[in-house]
Amino acid sequence: VLPIDTDVKEVAVLNVGAGGAFNQTLQKHSKPEIIQLKGNMSPAERKTLHGKLASYKRIIVGINERQLAPYRTFFSEFAPEAQVIYVCFIPMKQLTQIEKPLHDASAVILCHANDKDIQEHTANAIFGEATINGRLSASIGNVFKAGVGYIIPTKPHLYIPEEYGLKSKVLQRIDTIVAKGIKEGAFPGAQVVILKNGKTVYDKAFGTYTGDKKTPVTSESIYDI
Repeated sequence: VLPIDTDVKEVAVLNVGAGGAFNQTLQKHSKPEIIQLKGNMSPAERKTLHGKLASYKRIIVGINERQLAPYRTFFSEFAPEAQVIYVCFIPMKQLTQIEKPLHDASAVILCHANDKDIQEHTANAIFGEATINGRLSASIGNVFKAGVGYIIPTKPHLYIPEEYGLKSKVLQRIDTIVAKGIKEGAFPGAQVVILKNGKTVYDKAFGTYTGDKKTPVTSESIYDI
């Protein structure tokens, strides 16, 4: 999910509260559409905005507003097919107001504060120009447990096949083909890598070096030619 490849053009930023330096830094990497979310929207307004957001491949929700009650109805209905990334510049305890949207999110970045340098660093990390490495010191309601966390690398390990004209379901058939080859003794292990336009869309290692299950094949394995 993160970082976002700059080849992805259909990006929207949905601001809950002021966007500030976060928006400005995002715009240095991409040309996202900036949308300001209003509180207590009417059903018609919510429907219109949900329809508008359906056309994007990535939706970044930047939260700077601590009082989220006016936005709950919108987020309770918010279920786009796109990957949604929540970036929260508010104290952790405030996030219990929107537990379900966070649970359904593709990624959540918790920044705790909205200082200018934090906003800029986070925006850079979203597009692979900085790294983030942290774990929760306490649980967020029933959604995220203490100790949960991930490293955002400077480059994606894998890209989404559909965004490069391929189908994930078709690529998944490779797993079955390779597993069958190992089972029938054609080879003890293998690594399969597929690139499209220089982007890795499939990269998996299978089996072991000699079939003895002692040394598994990894992405770092070296082969004789």
